[in-house]
Amino acid sequence: MSNLAIKITFIALIFIAVLAGTYPLQREALDQQSANDYENVLLCDLKQARTNYEKLLAASPEQKSQPDYQNKLLDARENLARLKWEIRDLEGAKQLLEEQLSVTWAMHPNEYNPRWVKNNQDLANIFRDLNYPLAAIACNTAVLEHDRQYKPADKALIARDLNNLGLNHYLNGQTLKDKADRAKQFMEAKSYYQQALALMPTGSNSKEALPALSNLYLALRDLDMTDEADKVKAQIAAIQKTVHRVCREP
Repeated sequence: MSNLAIKITFIALIFIAVLAGTYPLQREALDQQSANDYENVLLCDLKQARTNYEKLLAASPEQKSQPDYQNKLLDARENLARLKWEIRDLEGAKQLLEEQLSVTWAMHPNEYNPRWVKNNQDLANIFRDLNYPLAAIACNTAVLEHDRQYKPADKALIARDLNNLGLNHYLNGQTLKDKADRAKQFMEAKSYYQQALALMPTGSNSKEALPALSNLYLALRDLDMTDEADKVKAQIAAIQKTVHRVCREP
């Protein structure tokens, strides 16, 4: 090999080494820039949503009398609550949704009320993030009762509600120090998960059952019901294998 070729090869190796050494830093910088961009977009969206909501609140009597005004106001309040939730202004989001519920409850008396259900679910999630599990359970229970009254044949809907209710009982148990009190909440969660799985339209061995099964596994594990937990864990792994997912412990 000529001296020139050796020099070129040596320079190329140095170049590759420099790239390899600086790539993690470049990747970190790009990830940080992406996060900053997302935060800036989010804050911009929040400012616009707040302006839109305040504009609707300040509308003239004539504007408020328009047929679409109420829905526009509800949409604007929901959107503002969602964005506050995303920036972790949980108290602000909670306040908006509590106000929303007082309005949407009266919109569809004696019939199914989809907007009220959605608002209640969102509020339950915010209470969960605020570590108010009992308030989240109250929201979940209200939704379950409403769905059972007006959508009794929709098994997937009821199963979703039961799984949500089980999750918040489980999280409530996690906040308790007394072992007996914790076990009581975990048993409540276990019961709701099992009810949810029994209603799964596609069966408890389908991918749709994975969230409830994963939650059930955690409740059984924390109840020290090892044999049952292992069976559920194996069931989860079998389902994940059929949908070509890597099997990991829940």
